[in-house]
Amino acid sequence: MSEQHVSATGGFAYGVVGADIHVFGDGTPLYVLRRWAPTPEADPQWLRQQPSRMLHARFAVAPFTGREDELGALHA
Repeated sequence: MSEQHVSATGGFAYGVVGADIHVFGDGTPLYVLRRWAPTPEADPQWLRQQPSRMLHARFAVAPFTGREDELGALHA
């Protein structure tokens, strides 16, 4: 059984469905926060159709290098 709880604070309403949070302002969806899920494997043929797809961090095709200080600060 699923329940929905909605509360309005400062003109914004927050509705919770399952564990996802849908945030609306003026009745317009602003963003959705979802539970973390691993990224599905990208089809290599699909990636090659537009090489810029390989740069998308989600697919981790090109390694992330540099910014060790920033990454360390975020990790801490």
